[in-house]
Amino acid sequence: MTENDSPENLRKFLESDDPAMVMMGLSMAKGSAKASNEVLGMVLGLYLFHNDKDIRSLAKTTFGKLAPSDLRKTVKNYWQAEYRTTVWIWDGWMQKMVHDIEDAGINTTYLLARSLISPTEEVDEVKGTILDMLGKRDLSVSHLTVRSSLKNLISTKSWGYKHRENVEAASKIMKELDS
Repeated sequence: MTENDSPENLRKFLESDDPAMVMMGLSMAKGSAKASNEVLGMVLGLYLFHNDKDIRSLAKTTFGKLAPSDLRKTVKNYWQAEYRTTVWIWDGWMQKMVHDIEDAGINTTYLLARSLISPTEEVDEVKGTILDMLGKRDLSVSHLTVRSSLKNLISTKSWGYKHRENVEAASKIMKELDS
């Protein structure tokens, strides 16, 4: 790995808001012989929940190349592309998938943070479940995506009174990150 391919640079690329940077990060990850469990979690989050279909496609290819076969099988057993914007998956089913992925040693923090950046309002109904799962993780090594997701959720303009408890949960997690 060259200096430009360092784990910190790779993480910055994968967490970028710039699609070209994310694509470059995925290409870097795909070109490496082995990925850390954190990088696999980041790639999986992009594969499952990124809004750009080209990024999701490259992330899927990258994940398929880097992930061990048992992890690929777990994701294949659970995941279909249309689930990305479907509310019902968070009713116990997605928690099981996340648990199984964690059992494989993969960091799911990034995946959960990515799921908070949902392209549909219907997912607002289940963000409390996602926040609860995120709040049970060690976030001492926080990710830019986690912070960005939480900052967006704390804005009551985007939530309104109906989802006040989610704003409070996101604020609590953010305070823990800042302490």
